[in-house]
Amino acid sequence: MEPSGHAGRPSGMRSWWIALVLVGFVIVPAPGERAAASCAAPVLETVGGSGHPPTVPRGSTITVRGRAFVKDCDDTGQGRGGFGCSSSQRRDPYGPLIGIRLELRQSGRHWTLGTADGHGDLGRVSWQVTVPAGAHPGRATLVAVHGGRPPTKLPITIGR
Repeated sequence: MEPSGHAGRPSGMRSWWIALVLVGFVIVPAPGERAAASCAAPVLETVGGSGHPPTVPRGSTITVRGRAFVKDCDDTGQGRGGFGCSSSQRRDPYGPLIGIRLELRQSGRHWTLGTADGHGDLGRVSWQVTVPAGAHPGRATLVAVHGGRPPTKLPITIGR
């Protein structure tokens, strides 16, 4: 076979490289643009319960901890003119929430167990509460209600 005088990569390989370069221009932010981190959703956990979901006996005292209870971090871009903590309205994006109410909900009933304030940049919060004696054995949900935001939920099982 004689050389054709055409040295180089096959055209399919060249197309792949061109596509890769074009995607790189789309993904890489322009110089001077700041990327914002995602706002983590608040999380609850029990200390002293066992299993998954945790089982807690009626009348027992448990500790419920949470983290990421912070204010003013808009990673959806709704209502503030920009995404994340770098939107055009400068506020303290990492301030902890205050007045976080913890409730126990079960079969249409609910009990307010306590209110606490978040602390530090990570918005840590903790409640020491008594599981109501009036709660029935079975499924229930611990719910942290904080401002106008969707509540944070943790499924639990009420033991005897």
